[in-house]
Amino acid sequence: MVVHIQKPGARYVLSSSEWESTYRRVLKPGAQPLLIFQPRGPYMLVYDVGDTEALPGALPLPKAITAPVSVIARVSEKELADVWHHTRMNLAPLGIRLTLVDHGASAPAGARTAAGPAGSSTAPGVGLVTGKRSIRRCSRSR
Repeated sequence: MVVHIQKPGARYVLSSSEWESTYRRVLKPGAQPLLIFQPRGPYMLVYDVGDTEALPGALPLPKAITAPVSVIARVSEKELADVWHHTRMNLAPLGIRLTLVDHGASAPAGARTAAGPAGSSTAPGVGLVTGKRSIRRCSRSR
């Protein structure tokens, strides 16, 4: 939780030495250090996977790190756009708004109550939120 307060959407954090020894990755210039409480110690600095880059010869990262909430689908971008459009249109009469937002890579979809437009008599509905990166990954997996 301490990590997500400092960097919403952080996926997987390790110290710089652990990134290098375990995954042969180094910090990118300007990497944002995150402060966590160390077991049996005061604190330590860790870095999110997005703030690292692979050294030559590094093995690929496990999918649990690179895409913890990914969805695999075999559809074209046009098919995905059509399904997205029809889903939005079918939800609208029910008072549900579907929105794409650019959250961190690991942030899953969510739902929240949503008020109607200002000054309208529309009852509050539900807003569904999904990440743009998740949609892009889905359409590129073909």
